[in-house]
Amino acid sequence: MCREARYFSLIEILVAMAILGMALAFLGRLAIQGSRISRNNQDLTQAALLAQEKMEEIFLLADSLPLAPGSQSSWGQGVWSSYQWKREISLPDPARPGLFELDISVSRSPDAASPLIRLHSALYQTQVQTMAQ
Repeated sequence: MCREARYFSLIEILVAMAILGMALAFLGRLAIQGSRISRNNQDLTQAALLAQEKMEEIFLLADSLPLAPGSQSSWGQGVWSSYQWKREISLPDPARPGLFELDISVSRSPDAASPLIRLHSALYQTQVQTMAQ
């Protein structure tokens, strides 16, 4: 019994290599896109944590000191050193002097067209009693 050996032709090998090349290119693009999405999600998470921290600072400050309308901005510290935050406190209704509008925005650069995240809240502050000695 003599078996006839079967070999692949050059065209079959080239077609298989082309299909393999296209599949690898697709997987490469998919990995790069996944990496970009992961980085974007990490930026949004860090920005949200920084904005939440700045909002909590206002709430803690409101417990001990009277709030005043105004704006403040700075670069974050530590892990947030590449993020810039801006805090705005305003009086939306002059007839209600204890009602404040709070706006926190966080961006990667001061020239950013829109912030990564913006938190908006309201706070009603009753008269803060200071301890007299």
